[in-house]
Amino acid sequence: MLVCYHGVNPNGSLLTLCVSVASIKSAASTVAYKMMTYYTGNQTGNEANVGLLPKPYYWWEAGAMWGGMVDYWHYTGDTTYNDVVAQAILSQASPTNDFMMLSQIKDLVSGPFH
Repeated sequence: MLVCYHGVNPNGSLLTLCVSVASIKSAASTVAYKMMTYYTGNQTGNEANVGLLPKPYYWWEAGAMWGGMVDYWHYTGDTTYNDVVAQAILSQASPTNDFMMLSQIKDLVSGPFH
């Protein structure tokens, strides 16, 4: 099955690009694999960082990654990372169910925007 995009080039000429669904899923798989190499929270001895990315990344960047991985599963049907992603997301649930972990609140007042 092909997915086609029809558009206009910057010079005004028409553009048609067709790519197979298998090719899109293969490219997405490569990106997902490489993205997951940044995550070390599931490695033995690094349990304190479950759900988080190592420095210099902030908690909200990890959240964006987990959202992307949920989207990856939804669009591709690939369940390879689901257990790790579920563990990471659930580990960040706060007692008030708002994902604002006390250990990460400091970034809200002293993070990159302050």
